[in-house]
Amino acid sequence: KEKISICNHEILDGNENHLIKGGNLEIIKLLPEKDILQSAESRRNKNILFLEQIIDQDQKSLMKWKHICVAQGKNTKGPIPKWYKIIKEKVTMEGTYKLKNEYILENLRQKNIHLKLFDDNEKITKNYFVTWNDKEGNVIFGKDKKKSTSKKYKRIGYHYITEDIEDEENSPKLRKCEGCNKNISKGKNKEDRKECLIYLANEESRLIKERKEGEFKGWQKKVTEVKWKNEILNSKKIEDLFYYNFKNEFDWVTSLKFISNRNKCSFWQTNVNDTKDRAYKIKNLIKELPTYEVLKRRNVEDIEEALCPRCNETNEDWKHIWICEKNEKNLNVILEESVIKYRTELEKSDKEKFEFFMEIEYNFLNILYENSSILHNQSRIWELLRGVFNNKFYDLGKKKFEKDIIIDFWSFCYDQIRKEIWIKRCDEVAKIETNQGFKKKDKRKRKERKNLEIEERDRENKKLKKIEKEIKNQEKIVENSIKLATSDLLKNNILDKKSISDKWGSTVKIC
Repeated sequence: KEKISICNHEILDGNENHLIKGGNLEIIKLLPEKDILQSAESRRNKNILFLEQIIDQDQKSLMKWKHICVAQGKNTKGPIPKWYKIIKEKVTMEGTYKLKNEYILENLRQKNIHLKLFDDNEKITKNYFVTWNDKEGNVIFGKDKKKSTSKKYKRIGYHYITEDIEDEENSPKLRKCEGCNKNISKGKNKEDRKECLIYLANEESRLIKERKEGEFKGWQKKVTEVKWKNEILNSKKIEDLFYYNFKNEFDWVTSLKFISNRNKCSFWQTNVNDTKDRAYKIKNLIKELPTYEVLKRRNVEDIEEALCPRCNETNEDWKHIWICEKNEKNLNVILEESVIKYRTELEKSDKEKFEFFMEIEYNFLNILYENSSILHNQSRIWELLRGVFNNKFYDLGKKKFEKDIIIDFWSFCYDQIRKEIWIKRCDEVAKIETNQGFKKKDKRKRKERKNLEIEERDRENKKLKKIEKEIKNQEKIVENSIKLATSDLLKNNILDKKSISDKWGSTVKIC
């Protein structure tokens, strides 16, 4: 039916050129008539004719489909074929991979032809195990180490044993044996004896490729990384940080670690202060701190205008917070005072760090005072305000402890600016609002629906609304196209085995 000839002879008679050798029970005898031809191509691609080829080493379990593919060096992607599901349902006990009694082949010769055979004359790569059954039927695992002087065995290897098997349906984990009755090591030192060395049997042995843990998980992690980095790259809130970032000036690893407050708290820690710090840093990054301009945009009740409640001269937006004339200190003064405070603390605690800081403090401030090449017409202080770390600071020190001091002082400056301007601004505004009878809980209220409906009626006719909607839809299409293009660029870098950790921020947006 499948135009495949099965030869009736032993494989030891010199006929070594067959693709498939050995086997007692043909797969087609277990398949329904209609599925034999339909599954022929799939089974031919895997060189599978006999049930013995897909039975595990213990002869009591069916191999998982993925394990079959790995053993043959085939691609593991794609759906499990129908013929395999039929075989599994027929020969195994329900819900497991254990064979039914009638399919346990206790007297089957250990040829396992679906895997590579061990040839002790060939060089074995490090990612392969040699395995065989001893006289008692126990499975032995070894890893090649060196040549042997024995007349019977040509190779010596490390002995591996299985961990405690909790799940019999999955492949066991292997670890190096620290010594057993099979050990042939003659090391004089106790440390040498901890390595259990055995002769690698060259008869009835086979090679199994070592499974690398986390390969799929690692790939999925990279895809997830592309997904969220692409979202950041295309966010309207922070697009000004990417427009002119052709030279990849920002260290986003350090920046995102800082913004997520991982410089103070670990991933597993959560507390009130950590939550507040993260909320502030994220809102500050996207310029969405609760200024009066933001509150008015949110239609907060009793907020009729965005005028700054402190100076009463201009609208209070994110930028105005830091340059308002009512601030006790300007940004430059705060930074200069930060240098003095930080230097004093280091002098008391660590002389080596103190000496290094004395060397860089002047240049550090100069870098902050220089014009930013990303944020036009602004100094790098405004990068610091957003919580974005510029790679230029790394020019001040190359050693690890030097970089740690630079990053620590940078974050210290950030905290000092927040303390001297934002926190004091909040305290002042709270007093002003209290005097006006405006409470904090009122900021959570929104204007009544009636007022919004009146505003809607004042707008132009439905035709204009339709045009506006179409324009927004077109803008959305363009945004999605750009997002798709940048996502593909990042994924292509991963496929080309290029790291995106450092250079994703300079990805060019194309449509």
